[in-house]
Amino acid sequence: MNIDSINNGIVIDHIQAGKSMEIYKYLGLENLVNIIECKNPRCITTVEEVNQVFELKDKENKIYRCKYCEAQAK
Repeated sequence: MNIDSINNGIVIDHIQAGKSMEIYKYLGLENLVNIIECKNPRCITTVEEVNQVFELKDKENKIYRCKYCEAQAK
């Protein structure tokens, strides 16, 4: 795999089988705060300094929606 430069974030490689959820919880990703960015130009998060918060609305189809405007994560 070839990874170009990273502007914001980290790359975690060689994760032992069965350990990914431990890393997920350790990094606090279950909160989904500022993980996904709302693409709706009318959303409060694009105008104000508000945390980006997405909630899992449809577990079966893995659909997340913005807490403020209900826009679906793309």
